[in-house]
Amino acid sequence: MGERKVILDHEVLPEDFREGAARMGWELVKEHPAGRDSTYEQIYRAGREGTSTVHYIEDQFVKVRYVFIRGPEADELAEQVMDIFDHAPDASLLAAAEKDREDLQTMVNWMLSATVLGDQAGHERLVALIEKRLAHEDPGVRRIALLAASWLEWPDFRATIERMAEADPDEDVRADAAKLAGAYRQRDEGKL
Repeated sequence: MGERKVILDHEVLPEDFREGAARMGWELVKEHPAGRDSTYEQIYRAGREGTSTVHYIEDQFVKVRYVFIRGPEADELAEQVMDIFDHAPDASLLAAAEKDREDLQTMVNWMLSATVLGDQAGHERLVALIEKRLAHEDPGVRRIALLAASWLEWPDFRATIERMAEADPDEDVRADAAKLAGAYRQRDEGKL
């Protein structure tokens, strides 16, 4: 079963996606409102046989709108999404995320968009990006990089996060890293 993600332009709103999905003939099967611990999501049945799903997601935690497609026609459906909606092509998105810049907000926004791609971005490439941001001189960037590491839930970051929990020069970064290190331990113990 294939999976694909498409990072949408921030201006593609739920009603825009609903309208485009209707034009494509996709059937809305469920809509989840955003909650304290959950993201807003529209789920569609799609594809010739109706065996694929297309999920429009507004992730308020990383502030990214994206489409997650699962099923035998994931690649074809991703192409349809990219034909209809403004989006960030993976290669451009990753290049922008890897670029160091003075505008820190733009830099972390691109990093969070790349984070949503997950393995589609290339596992090692994304690990290198997040590790680089975890070591950034600005504590705000490091805190957002901790959020990215948490979102991915990859063990690759564990040693860095444990080190940050002990030795980061910023108190807030240490506290955030300690919480994430604790979550890793709870997962090891089967509590998460």
